[in-house]
Amino acid sequence: MYGDKLARSVEAVDYFLHNLTAEDEFNLILFNDETKIFAGKPTAATAENVENALEFVRKSSLGGGTNLKSGLETALAQTQKFSGGERGIILISDANPTLGTVKTTEIERLVDVSDAKLFAFALGADANVNLLETLTEKTHGYFEAARETEDIALKLKLFLDKIGTSHISNFKFTESANLYDVYASGGNSFAGSSFSYVGRYRTPTAQMFDLSANSDAETISLARKINLPEIDETHSFLPRVWARAKVNALIQAMNRDGEREDYIAEIIRLSVKYKFVTPYTAFIAAPRALLRPRLIQPGDPVIRVKTDASVREVFAVLPFGETLPLKFLAAEGVWETRFLAPVWMTDGTYQCRLLLTDENGFGYSENKSFVVDSRAPKVKINLEKCLFRAGETINLQASADGDTNRLTAKFYGAKPVQMFWSNQAKASVGKLLIPAGTVSGKYVL
Repeated sequence: MYGDKLARSVEAVDYFLHNLTAEDEFNLILFNDETKIFAGKPTAATAENVENALEFVRKSSLGGGTNLKSGLETALAQTQKFSGGERGIILISDANPTLGTVKTTEIERLVDVSDAKLFAFALGADANVNLLETLTEKTHGYFEAARETEDIALKLKLFLDKIGTSHISNFKFTESANLYDVYASGGNSFAGSSFSYVGRYRTPTAQMFDLSANSDAETISLARKINLPEIDETHSFLPRVWARAKVNALIQAMNRDGEREDYIAEIIRLSVKYKFVTPYTAFIAAPRALLRPRLIQPGDPVIRVKTDASVREVFAVLPFGETLPLKFLAAEGVWETRFLAPVWMTDGTYQCRLLLTDENGFGYSENKSFVVDSRAPKVKINLEKCLFRAGETINLQASADGDTNRLTAKFYGAKPVQMFWSNQAKASVGKLLIPAGTVSGKYVL
């Protein structure tokens, strides 16, 4: 991993480690062409162990490929060494194996006899979503995906909320001759999550719906009589939701059993009728090319371009002379490429020329600007005092450069706190709790 994807991965590791409690045990495994483990066995989530684990990440070397099988095997072995409680594995990866075995069926079989739940946080537009969804489904875990260019703070919080909570599984839904083409939103769920079925019915009538599921050892049973109308404009969005669910089911079936012409034809028919993106079609609503992100750092950034639906080819002419083709990501409706911003590029605004070709072969050119910014924001922290006691709360105020995107306050052993702009204080503010067990000494904020 490089660039934004690497930055998001480290952010996720930092977030999870700092949200462990004193009752938790953990271990940390890094895998590329080698698999390295932080400790010989799971260790207590003390402030010192968490900070040492983060230092283990910082000192690790990048390189090689991705031996996902080895990483999972090591993690599964570690789950058997926990002293008690629920065993869980949090996988942060794009899950694209390049070493060991690249056969996803072999990797899927690793979890068949495991009693540990797998929670997968997929990073990057190229993440192997099908593999991670299968692994989490098998282990009654949870799956979440994020692009390397987005703010993942909220997704991390919602993802973490599922870990350690009861899962709900074995959903069973009313079978009726009146209902057909019914699709579930998944196989597992958690308290606080949503779970849905969407389908079609042949005859408008009053019908009893029964749903059952298991939450650990408890059985959940729900029943309700619902009038199925002949026409109801209130829920006019439902046909499109159903069409998307059917297309997803057909794609999953082809991923498992191979492509079929009748499935592909049905996917194209539904996507054209209800106007949504599939791997076999492309619809983009934007009227012109939009370049994202605008602010990049030297290294290995991602350029993403959104265009009109008629565009069939996009090239980016970069300011240092390189011309790169962009690849269309059908699932997101954007064109994407990576490029190496030379380290000699000074900070400033640069022009990038986009060359677009439409379905009729006509060519267009648009100039877009982006900003190279290699400097960390300058931050000034204002404290009401400099001497604090363990258990106290530090009221923080900080000012930073105008291009600062996010400010997070960190303190040894404490849970990081995101700071937010206050119009009243004319600064970013936040409250950071000093852990009650913090020993006396000098610390850096």
